[in-house]
Amino acid sequence: MEHPEILAQHYHEATQFERAADYWLRAGRKLGATWAKVEAANMFSKGIECVRRMPPSTVRDSKELTLELERGDVLYAAYGYMTDEGSDAYRNVMRLSEATRDPEAAIRALDGLFGTSFNSARFSDAEWASNQLKEIGRRDSNIKALVLGLQFGGMCAFARGRFPQARKVLLEALEHREHAHEVGSDFPSMSMLYLSWTLQILGEADTAMELFHAAEMETRGQADYRLAAYLGNGCILMSLRQDVATLARLVDELVPLATRNGFQLWLNFASFFSGWVKAASSQDSSGLAQMKHICDNMGDQEVDKTCYLGVLTDSYLRMGRIDEATAALDQGLKLAGRTGEHYYMPELLRLRGELLRQTDRPAAAKRSFEEAISFARGQGMGGESQAVT
Repeated sequence: MEHPEILAQHYHEATQFERAADYWLRAGRKLGATWAKVEAANMFSKGIECVRRMPPSTVRDSKELTLELERGDVLYAAYGYMTDEGSDAYRNVMRLSEATRDPEAAIRALDGLFGTSFNSARFSDAEWASNQLKEIGRRDSNIKALVLGLQFGGMCAFARGRFPQARKVLLEALEHREHAHEVGSDFPSMSMLYLSWTLQILGEADTAMELFHAAEMETRGQADYRLAAYLGNGCILMSLRQDVATLARLVDELVPLATRNGFQLWLNFASFFSGWVKAASSQDSSGLAQMKHICDNMGDQEVDKTCYLGVLTDSYLRMGRIDEATAALDQGLKLAGRTGEHYYMPELLRLRGELLRQTDRPAAAKRSFEEAISFARGQGMGGESQAVT
């Protein structure tokens, strides 16, 4: 059907709410396959309005659950971070899954709640979702819930800078790789990518790249969102490795993919690192402006922002723009303190030392370099890590 929204509106006006809800669902799914994901969410919301005007029944609960899941997922795809509407959708699914006795819906909702919380750098909320999934997995012998809970727990450990824990938990998740089809979601590619970051920082660069290439083999041919996640997260790895050429290739593929699908989070990744390529490869100051623009306009997308601000600080320093470097670094340190995202903290402290050195404060610079090394060792790194070289 070419225009299900027309029939949906017709049945809505005729107070045939069940049929209207079915057509709003079709219309939302059709639009959700394009870049117009916010508009798709609005159609799912109209379907929910219709469902709630139906008499109470298990059929009504089941239809509402489906519409809420679709609404939550399409908002997740559009924004990537936590929105009130998206969170409400997933929490309603949690409630309805009990009424409909649909444990798979609860798992899918917890998957969404984790993702939106994590991308908003609300790591306590993300850890709650991870723990809920592990509890369901162990209680019900549900491999999907267990493995997703492990993967998400490893991602949180990485973000907080707990690298030995991250490695242990992500490896435990990857022990279940043979169940990848059953687990679904973004497993095992996301576990591989976060483990690659972890190992890169711990100095195991060759193994990190092996995992990155393995993740590529998993994501090629999958849904566009999974490929975008691989490309975007690959940009972080290549920035850690200072591999400008490979990063440029990833950005070139990610920009049209994210634009075509309306993936704003991944478009932010691509735009930021496109700016970094300009600045790193040709000292192009427009790249700095592009990077700063993304940092200033990320909204509630705060995961990895300490990394962005560190990369921006380093780029300012390389071009001798001390005042702007100081402002970006101050913002990064404050953000790390507020969110608890500490995986980039040793590098931020190193950059502070470099700023102090360049402004003729050698004693303070020495103390900051020593603090960076001490912080890195406290995170399980041996001596001077990737982040503080």
